[in-house]
Amino acid sequence: MAIYKALMKTIGAIHIVDGILLPILWGGGLAFPGYYSAVAAPVWCGILFFIPAGILGIIAGNTGNRGVAIASLVLNVIGIVAAIIVIIFGAIITHADLTYLKYYYVGDVALDVIIILLALLELSLCIVGTVYSARITQKPTARQARTVVYSGGGVANPGMQNPGAQVQIQNPAQPVQGQYPGPAQGQYPGPPAQGQYPGPAQGQYPPPQEQKY
Repeated sequence: MAIYKALMKTIGAIHIVDGILLPILWGGGLAFPGYYSAVAAPVWCGILFFIPAGILGIIAGNTGNRGVAIASLVLNVIGIVAAIIVIIFGAIITHADLTYLKYYYVGDVALDVIIILLALLELSLCIVGTVYSARITQKPTARQARTVVYSGGGVANPGMQNPGAQVQIQNPAQPVQGQYPGPAQGQYPGPPAQGQYPGPAQGQYPPPQEQKY
């Protein structure tokens, strides 16, 4: 799990850098003669999706919070769509610059190509970020401690030395399971005593009577 958190922080940092560069490059393209898209996909995609995805990725990597990881996963999925939009519009503008008066649009074409490459990088980052965010959301939760309740009459292992002893494993959050005493080991009533009558006490006899003549 630690490796996913470290990678999420790295991916988040690259997300933020990419989300800042895309609007700057789009604005820089306005300084060169050529075609540009009024949709401005690099601007709103970078500000609305790529930068927030990077911030949430860093937070998820630092804290491992499941809720933040889910939000990062959602933004990365949306970021995949946003990156594809940037690539499509960048390709359209680049094609237009290369088709019409291409010798005058060299600077604009160079910026368009850089934007497309950054969008491809962002697409791969969003895919990897989606996978790692899903891994963090599936992290195992701490299991409650379990207690063993048994009645062994002082025997250390009632299951082995006293086969009749009852052993129960209970979770602390659950009510105590019904317990009832089993038959006492090694103790059973014998057959009813046959006709009993008091005999002479052992070792006690009346003294012999003195004979008189």
